[in-house]
Amino acid sequence: MTSQSVLIRLVVLLTLCTALVVHTSTCQTQQHRNSVFGVVLDAESRSPIVNVNVFLSNTKIGTGTDARGAFTLTGIPSGRYDLVFSRVGYERVIRSVLLNENKTITVNAHLKPRMITIAGVDAVGEG
Repeated sequence: MTSQSVLIRLVVLLTLCTALVVHTSTCQTQQHRNSVFGVVLDAESRSPIVNVNVFLSNTKIGTGTDARGAFTLTGIPSGRYDLVFSRVGYERVIRSVLLNENKTITVNAHLKPRMITIAGVDAVGEG
């Protein structure tokens, strides 16, 4: 398998995981009133980053950032969590959060770009 096909499979897998996280976040019950919201920016340019996976580790609670880099997680049971921010091309950021009943907190993140290198591709034509 070429490194280009591995990269394509990785991108497809991450896209499917994002869709699953977004879907499961909308299926959570709203019996708990804790929520987390914030904005994710590029650490160098300070521009918003779209489609960042934002989720609570070891739960089914998560979402993706919108065009403004904003996200909201709601219906979170009280407890201590690791809030994870991840996107292809950026370093992962993990923040510890403590939520008590009926608490809303703001957590913003700045992701550092990460270089992804792949081997070159040789194109051979006949004709």
